[in-house]
Amino acid sequence: MSDIICLRKSRSNGQSFAQPKACVTFPRGEFRFYQLALHLMNIDREKEALMFYINKKDKSVKIEIEDKQLDNYWLSEAKGYCRFTNKDLSILFSDILDLEYDGKHYFLVEKQNDKEFKMKLTTV
Repeated sequence: MSDIICLRKSRSNGQSFAQPKACVTFPRGEFRFYQLALHLMNIDREKEALMFYINKKDKSVKIEIEDKQLDNYWLSEAKGYCRFTNKDLSILFSDILDLEYDGKHYFLVEKQNDKEFKMKLTTV
């Protein structure tokens, strides 16, 4: 047995979770959808985009997948997740869902049907 221990650095391709998750990063207004959420949503990023409906009463967000239009949210590729940035939408999330406008807030993504999903605030 050797007294020397080899320490190699490891590389990470973004964050991975055991459940489908999304994240809103404040104050930048970046919305991230991690791999399990993307697989669950089965979105064709070339043809489809997202629309959000915030429910004030139960503090959740409904997502609908639609054909790309000028008024919906298009995902772009990043390392280990897909994202878009929109400060106005992030301010609405913060105000309506009572989120601190600092740091990251995570959401569990649940399937409602093929084109509709629900995001509920969760801890990491």
